[in-house]
Amino acid sequence: MTLRQCLTHTAGLREYYTLCAISGVPLAEISEERLIRLIAGQRDLDFEPGTAYSYSNSGYMLAAAVIRRLTGQSVTRYAAEHIFGPLGMGRTHFRDDLGALVPGLANGYAPDPGRPGEFRRADPIEECVGDGGIVTSIRDLVPWQAFLLAGKGLGVDIRDGLLDRAVLADGTALDYANGLEHTVVADQPGYAHTGAISGFRSVILCLPGAGLGVSVLANRVDVYPALIARWVANLALGAPANAGRTDPIPVAEAEASRAGLIGSWHDPERDVLTRLDPGPDGRLEQPGGDGERSQYALAADGAWYGEGSAVSMAYQLDGERLLERATVGEQDLGRFERVPTPTAVTEPPAGAYYSQELAAFATFEPGRGADPATVTIGLSSPRPLEQVAPDGYLADRWLTLRIVDAGQTLLVSADGAHHVRFAAVPPASEIRRDIRGLT
Repeated sequence: MTLRQCLTHTAGLREYYTLCAISGVPLAEISEERLIRLIAGQRDLDFEPGTAYSYSNSGYMLAAAVIRRLTGQSVTRYAAEHIFGPLGMGRTHFRDDLGALVPGLANGYAPDPGRPGEFRRADPIEECVGDGGIVTSIRDLVPWQAFLLAGKGLGVDIRDGLLDRAVLADGTALDYANGLEHTVVADQPGYAHTGAISGFRSVILCLPGAGLGVSVLANRVDVYPALIARWVANLALGAPANAGRTDPIPVAEAEASRAGLIGSWHDPERDVLTRLDPGPDGRLEQPGGDGERSQYALAADGAWYGEGSAVSMAYQLDGERLLERATVGEQDLGRFERVPTPTAVTEPPAGAYYSQELAAFATFEPGRGADPATVTIGLSSPRPLEQVAPDGYLADRWLTLRIVDAGQTLLVSADGAHHVRFAAVPPASEIRRDIRGLT
């Protein structure tokens, strides 16, 4: 793979956020050295480099490590001297030391799942930066928008280099460039990128033909700045604020339409399972981790648009397939096929599996009474298992598990990390027998 592929999410690298979530490794414990060991320890890619696109922060973490090795400076120091300094962005920096005081820094917030309408603090815990973790302000983003609009400060050649679209091995040109995605707003071509970290969301939208740049920063995770930026741009360009988005249709029509979507779905390319349930007022509900349930409302264009924390997502039937799409842009995030309902519940095997890639065990425990079977992977807490396909389970409603090779291999998949392999660990009695045979 190349650095260019790392920066365009076409390298096939597994997403380190997903790998940490699978194995329960706290992000607060991740250093650059440990992160590189995690990435280097992966024996498989999600796809051959240059043949597909899958968003992965791992590539940007490797790019930050390259900067350190080539210059002897951290990406924080290098960016301050070569990017933010020349642009006059004096209050902008990569925050690689959470203990350092930052005057005027906002706290992050997320809805409190136990108290509707209330919020909880949700602040970043990552000190390993390169893929994000930038502290900035609306005022500091003005010179950044001037750079994107006309190359001011760093030069048109660097600006244009950022905008080169990625091209796959088969010649397909992607909308994604280098940390920026080409888009169209109110018939104006431009580019944008969103950001998200614990407690915060953001977006930068730039439309050079209109001489317009829009930046939106939010210190709460239940809003979607990309939609706000589009509404602002539409209004500035004389278009309806909600152009391109249709209102929900009546509840009775939605209830009739959702019957074809309720049930379990499988994306064979990512080997990811999901389930859609009937929700209130004609909506669809999608179970998620930690008891969260995302809701989707049907609009007149036939798409089911996410609400609240799911506002960036939409689902739409395409013949027999279910497309998972980004609300902003035309990108398909997943293509699902209907999964037959299991005719009989199969108890997952008891015992343990081991992944050399994650240096973690996956241990199954059978269900007892009303309590479901669980799996514990690495440092994670026990995750309840739900069988949603004849050969597949959801762990904590977001992690796909499949047991193959006559029970000898466990495949764990999630968005950004496909087919992480765990090999069956022989029972202790067999290990003792083998040891006796050797002696």
